Amino acid sequence: KGPDGDGILVDVIDFPAFLIQLLAKQPQAQVIIKMDIEKMEYAVLLRMFQTGAILLVDDLLLECHYTTNKPKGSRPPKSIGKDDCIDLVALMNSQLNSHVGSS
Repeated sequence: KGPDGDGILVDVIDFPAFLIQLLAKQPQAQVIIKMDIEKMEYAVLLRMFQTGAILLVDDLLLECHYTTNKPKGSRPPKSIGKDDCIDLVALMNSQLNSHVGSS
C-alpha cells in the first residue's frame, strides 16, 4: 500500500533512457510498446518526445486515461477524459510529423 493506504508502491525507471540503452545493445530489435500505466502515459510520452526515444518505437498500443488525480469521489465524468486522450493523440501526431519532416 502507498503512504495514504491506497494503492501499491512500485519501482520506477526512466523508460526512454532504458529504451535507448537497450537499443544501443540490440539496434535491429523491433520495438512494440503496450502502454497502460494509469494516467502516467502523458508524462512518459512527453519524456519520450523530449529524448527522441519515441522515434525508436515501431508500434505503440496505448490505453489512455484521463488526467485528473483527484480522489475518486470528486473526479469529473469520464467523458471529460476523452478530450484529454484526443488531445494526446493529436499532440503525438503533430510531434511525430515535425520529427519526420525535419529528418
